Amino acid sequence: MLIINKNCFCRYKVLLVSSGGAGCSYINRRISKHIKHINTEANSDYLKHLYSPESHLMDYNKFENIIFVYNDPLSAILSHFRREWQLMMHKQINPKDRWIKFHHLTNAQTYFDYVMRTEEDGFGMIDHARRWVEYSPCLFVDFRNVEETQEAISEKLEIPLKLEKRERNSDAVMQNVPKEVADIYTNLDRKFLEETNR
Repeated sequence: MLIINKNCFCRYKVLLVSSGGAGCSYINRRISKHIKHINTEANSDYLKHLYSPESHLMDYNKFENIIFVYNDPLSAILSHFRREWQLMMHKQINPKDRWIKFHHLTNAQTYFDYVMRTEEDGFGMIDHARRWVEYSPCLFVDFRNVEETQEAISEKLEIPLKLEKRERNSDAVMQNVPKEVADIYTNLDRKFLEETNR
């Protein structure tokens, strides 16, 4: 990041955003080998999980390129529960009026119960992605397709980016997910991708 005090806090070549658990940190490390001015992998600048392109931080900083990293939403949610970050991440990616009652996020089972009862993505993963995909300057990539992601980012940033398919730690936990929850998320994910022509 390049600090500019006159017109904005910082000027970035790249803003990389995700809902977490999507591979964003890995992609950030790969891009950082080629580009210096990118938001931090550790989110110390509070940009990595911005809830919306309408955040005040978008006004206070300048971004030449914006990339949103998407991935399987249920696997991403499971990674937040595995790391015990579920409440923090839910609050980061949603505006306050979209927060669900926090007792639904006590553990994975209480969240599964909520999903089976409401048939909604109460965590907010898909709405978060929708807010960014609808923001026209943003390049949206689905990291489930590594080759397309690599090609799209390489072309956008004009760098020789190399990405590899990585095994997700949350994949092993998927076997403990009730089929009804898995089916609900499969349908929500598919509907979102169809609606946004992805």
